[in-house]
Amino acid sequence: MPRRTTPLPERFSGAFRVKDAQAQGLGEKRLRGPDLAAPFPGVRIAGPVGSSVLERCRVYAELMAPGQFFSHRTAARIHGMPVPGAEKDEPLHVTVFQPDRAPRVAGIVGHHTHVENIAVVVVDGLFVTSPAHTLLQLAGDLTVEQLVVAGDALVGGRSPRCSVDELKALVPRAGGRRGITTLREALPLIRVGSESPQETRLRLLLHAARLPEPELNVDILDRFGRFVARGDLVYRKYRVVVEYDGDQHRTDQRQYTRDVERLEELAAEDWRVIRVLAEHMRNPAGVVSRVRAALAASS
Repeated sequence: MPRRTTPLPERFSGAFRVKDAQAQGLGEKRLRGPDLAAPFPGVRIAGPVGSSVLERCRVYAELMAPGQFFSHRTAARIHGMPVPGAEKDEPLHVTVFQPDRAPRVAGIVGHHTHVENIAVVVVDGLFVTSPAHTLLQLAGDLTVEQLVVAGDALVGGRSPRCSVDELKALVPRAGGRRGITTLREALPLIRVGSESPQETRLRLLLHAARLPEPELNVDILDRFGRFVARGDLVYRKYRVVVEYDGDQHRTDQRQYTRDVERLEELAAEDWRVIRVLAEHMRNPAGVVSRVRAALAASS
């Protein structure tokens, strides 16, 4: 019969440091047991542990020293901000206030800052830089478009995480820090109302082409004031709506059926609908040409 694994003491039911376990008499063989995972060097937890940033944050949070908090790209993940790159094997960013020393652990990128330079909030039990300060931290590594996408996600959607004014208030205090020029360029382009990164990219494409500014995700009513549809990018003056259709519009039969009905209802109210797919975004000039032609035909 296979040999049973010795149960761990109750005090080690969560994440724990190897040196603490050894001090309590746990041997090296037990600490290499198949029931334990090693999410970080010198750390064990009853496994398995997921590879996502949030799952690893929850493990590390059990061992964080007082005053440490998640920041930079890790904070962006916690706040649900869309940032480029895959999460797998992404290191965690952890910051401390000076004069404390930043953590030096494999898989952790340590930072330090002054207490007056940043705000810390609690999200689902995790200490993390505020949404606005997180965007400021990202400014040194992202493009203008990527910052606008992240900023739109913060101020838009059904549960905004901060306001545009909160983002703008950071600039005078940022001095000459890295990325501030990029952030200054991005801030005037951030809008309330976007509900997806692709909607933001589509809006920025039309903005760069100097087309009129659309309303974002607003209700379209019929001549009797009854709801007809909710449009992504709406040119009310021209009775033109530009819709970004993600994969769910193609793969979800109920969504597809509703789309067909909605298009018929809009057409009956003399609205022109321009549907943009991911494939269309590979030809940005073509998207701009379609929207410009629709606006011209309705003017």
